[in-house]
Amino acid sequence: MKKISSKDNEKIKYVAKLILNKKFRENEKKFVIEGFKAIYDAYCFGLKLNDVFVHNSFLEKFDFLDETKLTLVEDNILKKISTTESFSKCVAVFDMVGYSLNDLKTKNTIVLLENIKDGGNLGTIIRSANAFGVDGIVLYGDTIDIYNSKVIRSSVGNFLKIPIVKVNDIEAIKATFKTHTFYATKVDTNIDLKTIKFEEKKVIMFGSEAEGLSDKLFDIADKFFTIKMQNKVESLNLSVAASIIFYSL
Repeated sequence: MKKISSKDNEKIKYVAKLILNKKFRENEKKFVIEGFKAIYDAYCFGLKLNDVFVHNSFLEKFDFLDETKLTLVEDNILKKISTTESFSKCVAVFDMVGYSLNDLKTKNTIVLLENIKDGGNLGTIIRSANAFGVDGIVLYGDTIDIYNSKVIRSSVGNFLKIPIVKVNDIEAIKATFKTHTFYATKVDTNIDLKTIKFEEKKVIMFGSEAEGLSDKLFDIADKFFTIKMQNKVESLNLSVAASIIFYSL
């Protein structure tokens, strides 16, 4: 069985770069998953597995894999290729899964997220979207990618279970979902989420907590609604607000 003992090994440097560099991930079309359950779930989902770097104490768990996929490493190396303080005993490299706007064209409920930079928020939104029947997600603008380690952890594997597409062409979005109704939230409408009846084919848009939706996206919204709250509450966390809306669907 292969074994790596140096943190300066080229393979280890490669994995570390996949974790830290978004552009490198995109060019290589590969990403990193940490922890046995997350790795096993991705493998069972059907993602192509390239390599597993594993501590000897976890080796038996990977008896379902051919030895050629496994590399034994010690804690010092796992610390270098892990993103958590309590580092994982196994780290794996997988091929990315690819979807396009065309895969979402006939879906009923689409969520469009603009400029979401917080990985925890995005991961939680993905998790809630999958829990409450959203059919697909479009990431627009300067949104953190789904293969960021924080997004992967926060989504608890759900980033694999719902089609997610990164698009920066607003005209392509409009053309793809020309039969859908576009919705956006505003703080000052008379239409309460509790009373609104959503169209069957819909795109629900969310902007970042700091900036909200851009004017470009507000301009393509067909309908607006408000999550009514007590006056003493100024706003909701984005992932909380999104989850409430998804549940109401």
